[in-house]
Amino acid sequence: CIKEQMRFLKEELGVKALLTDLNCYAEYSLAEVRSELDLVDHHQYWDHAQFPGKRGGKLQIFHNESAIARQGGLPRSTMPVRVFGKPFLVTEFNFCLPNTYRVEAPALLGGYAALQDWDILFRYHYASYYPPKTLHEASLPFDMALDPMQLLSERLIALLFLRGDVQRAEQAFQIGLKPDFPLRNLEDREYAVIQQLPGLIGRLGTVVKHPAAS
Repeated sequence: CIKEQMRFLKEELGVKALLTDLNCYAEYSLAEVRSELDLVDHHQYWDHAQFPGKRGGKLQIFHNESAIARQGGLPRSTMPVRVFGKPFLVTEFNFCLPNTYRVEAPALLGGYAALQDWDILFRYHYASYYPPKTLHEASLPFDMALDPMQLLSERLIALLFLRGDVQRAEQAFQIGLKPDFPLRNLEDREYAVIQQLPGLIGRLGTVVKHPAAS
């Protein structure tokens, strides 16, 4: 389906832009599909709201955990999603309100994005309502316009990632995946923590190994 959509856009409509898909899943079983996209994109959040009732409702659950205490849980879990040889973008990220550890965002997101040599970061997002008219509108989990901690972290991320205060790691670790890797249960498709940990000291990504090259 993705191949046909890309073909139609490029060949029949003449689209010149780089095209991508599958930006919200981290399963290793998707690496083969991602290897055929123009670029790889991923969304990542720390302490994203969980909804025990209706999704998007006002009743939400947060865990208020430290990502550093979880071995850099974010962005560690995203690192292997990158496919070596493809541009890598994170077009949504945030450490969500009311998590009290969201001050960790600059070091973890800005620092590791630079160490990993990722290409683009987009925070989600500035404001849902501006100016807000109610307390609910002023305290949404993704908004940074009225959150001093998020506004400060935005500037620190820019220094670490854009200015180059953290340099690209020279060492790289590859996770090899053969095409047509057998798919089991959904929970078996996640990258194991032990596969993610090398990304804390060097660049990390997946390489799709075709039979002729193995």
